[in-house]
Amino acid sequence: MADPVILAVDVGTQSVRALLVAANGEILGQAKEPLSPPYLSEYPGWAELPAERFWQALCHAVRAARAQHPSTLVAALALTTQRNSYLALDAKGVPLGPALLWPDQRQVPSLPPLPQPWRALLALPPWHQRVVEARRKAPALRLAHYRPKQWQRCHTLATLSAYLTQRLTGRCVDSLASQVGYLPFNYHQKTWYPQGHWRWAAFGLHPDQLYPLLPPGSEAGTLNVPSQQALGLTPMPVLVTGGDKACEVLGCGGQHRGVLNISLGSAISLNLYSPDPINAGLLMPPYPAATPEGFLTERLLPQGMAMLDQLIQRYSVGPGQASLQAGLVHPPAAALVESLRALWPRLAGDDAAMAELDSLHHQWGLAALYRAAVAVILETIQTQAQQLARRHRIVLSHCRVAGGGSRSLPLLQCLANHLNLPVQRMHTNEASALGAAVCGALALGWHPDVESAQQAMCHPQAAVLPHSD
Repeated sequence: MADPVILAVDVGTQSVRALLVAANGEILGQAKEPLSPPYLSEYPGWAELPAERFWQALCHAVRAARAQHPSTLVAALALTTQRNSYLALDAKGVPLGPALLWPDQRQVPSLPPLPQPWRALLALPPWHQRVVEARRKAPALRLAHYRPKQWQRCHTLATLSAYLTQRLTGRCVDSLASQVGYLPFNYHQKTWYPQGHWRWAAFGLHPDQLYPLLPPGSEAGTLNVPSQQALGLTPMPVLVTGGDKACEVLGCGGQHRGVLNISLGSAISLNLYSPDPINAGLLMPPYPAATPEGFLTERLLPQGMAMLDQLIQRYSVGPGQASLQAGLVHPPAAALVESLRALWPRLAGDDAAMAELDSLHHQWGLAALYRAAVAVILETIQTQAQQLARRHRIVLSHCRVAGGGSRSLPLLQCLANHLNLPVQRMHTNEASALGAAVCGALALGWHPDVESAQQAMCHPQAAVLPHSD
């Protein structure tokens, strides 16, 4: 009889992936179900999607992956999802509306005042502006402002991972390593702040409205009967793991000192692992790693690979993506890079900025514009990587990459050149799902420790080395 596998499910932004992963990291079966479109926008800047879309995509992906090895024993289901996405649930756990997703750009225009003495204390610099910015983006306050009827009936504000765990097991619980965003979560202590802490009032929540937290790898429960029928599975443990970026670091074998982890996804994230909490900046705490111990210091570039895709979609007449990436061997025009560098922060949802981009495209063409855009992204990555290394007081040794952009060898060569570091991608493009499987394997006792699990299951490919020219 074949050895058991872990069914790792990654509910991402563009699709849901399901993998059957062996104890040595081999992918025995995998399937992907697109989320198309990845979100709906009732108004510009909004990003929502009905919860049932995620559930149906999860069911289809799991059934397709399972069909490739129907007789292999599945030891557990390990779940990871996109971060910073929320649903308002009623008392029965039923969604009151669509999920509020991480690309959503809404902010609260008018904030309710904080109780004293916090109102006076947090009005002092340097706290005031950061607290205001955080409150404007808090999911509870956004729902209360933009979906007031939904919020009035809200019993639980659930992350997407907590909601899907509830669908799978009947328990609305989540991994502490999935908490990323504007919630009253103590990132250093890895738990909710105590009742009465100012963050509860600041973020518009009460402790009864949130869910219990479990360490990564904990069993949330047994796959319930409705889910067994929907997924075509037998009873098995359902394990919480961590958010997709935390799992991606683990799946890249990147929980080591000096390893820069870069996710070249819709948004680009940079992470450094540390056994101790190290803030990324003022009011920028470290996030829990997808293992019981450890932290990740992260910098996020919201306009990541999705911006390059938008360039191609907007100016589709001309070379395809493969041809554009092959053209990265040529240096970008310095004047165009300078113009695009000034324009870049304004491109998300700014009509005037897009008009300027159209003008640059008309003047230079798509190939030149693409090279310049990649150069701006790489400059930003280089700056953020240097800042992270200084915060950790380390010298970076090499870089591990994942996400859709990691499929492009020309892009990885440019990245290696900019960082002056060896760059490695893994044996699978599905590093988040692999990380969830690593977390699950540790929980099941398949490997004695994190180091052994990463060595056994995470297999980096040959490094792309920096060129001096």
